Amino acid sequence: MCRETLAGGWGGAQFQTGVGFDGGARFKYDHAPKSVGIATGFLIAAVYHAGLVCLTHTVAKMKFLNGLLGRPASEKPVMILAVGKAAEGATVPSVAKMKKGVADVMAVF
Repeated sequence: MCRETLAGGWGGAQFQTGVGFDGGARFKYDHAPKSVGIATGFLIAAVYHAGLVCLTHTVAKMKFLNGLLGRPASEKPVMILAVGKAAEGATVPSVAKMKKGVADVMAVF
């Protein structure tokens, strides 16, 4: 059974490209996956700061998004985001609340 989690909202897709062009010359972007990850984190933080919520979805085979959204083959879809206001009564699953303590994940040298 599917619950309604978002009231209204919109969807977006994050794409990553590993190459660029400057005056016709092709060059490779260094650290593209890390940069996209950081940018996505900033986007999610901004969504929450705006009082909205988001659901993220990542799957291995998302190349269909290139054709669907008119993106070039050189771009790789990384994540789909659904953004909106939380539906009335929406809750966070209890398994998502089970987190390790800071002492379990941080080492100070």
